Amino acid sequence: MAIAARAHRRVHAAMPEELVGEVDALVGKRRRGRIITDAVEEKVNASAGSSPSSG
Repeated sequence: MAIAARAHRRVHAAMPEELVGEVDALVGKRRRGRIITDAVEEKVNASAGSSPSSG
C-alpha cells in the first residue's frame, strides 16, 4: 500500500545536525518527511521479519 493512502500523524524527532544536512543534500528540505518515513518503515519491516514469533 502506498504511503499516500494512509492517515498521517505529525511527530517531532531530534536528529544530529550533520544527519539533517545529509538528508537535505540528498532529497531537499521539503522531502525530509518522506525519506524519514521510508527509512523507519524499512527498519520496522526488517525487524518484524527477524523477531521470534510469540506463539
